[in-house]
Amino acid sequence: MTDEPRLLYLEPDEEITSVVRRLRETDATWVVLVVPGRSRATASAVGLRLLASFAAEAGRDLALVADASTRALAAEAGIAVFATVADVSAGTV
Repeated sequence: MTDEPRLLYLEPDEEITSVVRRLRETDATWVVLVVPGRSRATASAVGLRLLASFAAEAGRDLALVADASTRALAAEAGIAVFATVADVSAGTV
């Protein structure tokens, strides 16, 4: 496993099951999901909690780059959030 963040770009119509599969396939310990404005996989607090739970069970640190409303939901689910991909590199939350 690597220490560098792995950026996974989500499609707007991507389902949680697809995101979980992609998380399983990565060898990174830190995964950052780059979420488009309206994404099915991250549209609900329940979905985000499921993603956070899976990531924790798999031993991965999960973060999101997303719009403000998705960041708010993700923060409630205990997922680290960033406003831009550049913020990930800078470590700015």
